[in-house]
Amino acid sequence: MPGCCAKFYISDHIYQEGGILYVFLKDPSQEKTFLKLAENCPEVENIMTAEAAAKAYGLPADAIGDYVLFAAAGCAFVNEPA
Repeated sequence: MPGCCAKFYISDHIYQEGGILYVFLKDPSQEKTFLKLAENCPEVENIMTAEAAAKAYGLPADAIGDYVLFAAAGCAFVNEPA
C-alpha cells in the first residue's frame, strides 16, 4: 500500500507507526473512496470509526482522527519517505 493513502490522511501523526493507524481525512467528501480502498487492502484487518474505537479501547476520541485501521497479522503501518 505504499503511498496510496497519502492523499486521504494527514501524515506524521505521533502514533502512526505500528499495527494501528489513526486516519484524519483531509477531505470528508472522500470518505467513501477512502473506505473502499481500505476495505480492499489485505494489509488492513479491521476498520473502526474513531468513536467506536474510542469506546472499545478507551482511546481519546478527540485525538485519533476519523477512522482507526488495524493491520493484518504480519503487517505494520510505517511512514515512508516521500
